[in-house]
Amino acid sequence: MDMVEIEGREREYKLHINQVEVDIKLKDSLISNLSEENKTQRERIEELEGEIHVLEEEARKNERIEELEELVIVVKHKNERIEELEEALRQSVRIATDMELEKRDEEERRKEITEKLNKLERKLESSVQKVRCSHCQTVKERLSELEIRYKNLISQRHRHLMELWELKQEALTSALSEKDAHLALLEVGGVRSSRAAQELETLKKARVKLLDAIKDLGEERVRLSQEYLATEIATEATPTEMSPSQQKVDQES
Repeated sequence: MDMVEIEGREREYKLHINQVEVDIKLKDSLISNLSEENKTQRERIEELEGEIHVLEEEARKNERIEELEELVIVVKHKNERIEELEEALRQSVRIATDMELEKRDEEERRKEITEKLNKLERKLESSVQKVRCSHCQTVKERLSELEIRYKNLISQRHRHLMELWELKQEALTSALSEKDAHLALLEVGGVRSSRAAQELETLKKARVKLLDAIKDLGEERVRLSQEYLATEIATEATPTEMSPSQQKVDQES
């Protein structure tokens, strides 16, 4: 293996480190978005509780038994919807907490990979500088070991990316469930004001965006799998060998 190939390997390692850092930034952004949505959901729940209180006051003032029974049914249904929203909100909080922990773990893994790559680079440089005729076979064996470790790092990175993908999928699915619950609640209560109509339209647009995001996420998983497969094929197609000059020197020795 000549210096050009070694430098190429070094650039590949650095590119993998950069990709891990980008993945961490994406995860931070996703956690921030979830936190903002949680805040909005809590405010909406408080608003719905106020609406229920108003309905209960109106029911007490209403002398007609049939209308009172209808209001009680509506209030009961709204309470059930609110419980569903609260559960969805709690689930979002749990996801955000899990993602924060996962982010810390990812940072630790990134540091570990960086340290391993730095160590490999130092060993590669040392191997090139100390190559002698009597050591050619030893160097070849050592480079083979490094090649195996490199493959393991690639596999580990792919596994981390898949774990990140699953977290994104869970977060988007949870957010979509919350939007569906909101839409159902508005439809049950009826659109009685321009504000409610605007909120309904906003929720529908947000739901479409979430569906698009879930679709894009699926395409991203396919791309990651294809990249990993291509990397595996490329690695298998380039076995570690000594350069012709090294082989010649080894034969002469």
